[in-house]
Amino acid sequence: MSDPILEARHDRNAALVEVMLMAAISDGKISQTELQHVLLRVMERPEFEGMPSTDVNALVQASADKLSQAANLDEILQSFRDRLPDHGTRLLAFGLGASVALADQRATREELGLLVSALPANT
Repeated sequence: MSDPILEARHDRNAALVEVMLMAAISDGKISQTELQHVLLRVMERPEFEGMPSTDVNALVQASADKLSQAANLDEILQSFRDRLPDHGTRLLAFGLGASVALADQRATREELGLLVSALPANT
């Protein structure tokens, strides 16, 4: 990507998907309901508007791959902070992550605690 605006949008969207996936898997398992909720959030949010379904699938897969290849949790959390630099995008990411964590009608301390750690509101 050579357009800085498109690149920034892609980075932000990838971070949003990664936050949702982290919220879903932070309790050690991801339910089918949580995975479907990630896809639903992507399809309905204006941040992802105009994205073909093949690109959505590729983004979710790339996000899952990135998370699985990270050296440690601190690396992932710093990546979120770097790509979601302002309060508004962090608040959006927190809301998306919380909605995914609650998709299966229960949210564990691990799921919600990760969101609080990953997305400090005051920075």
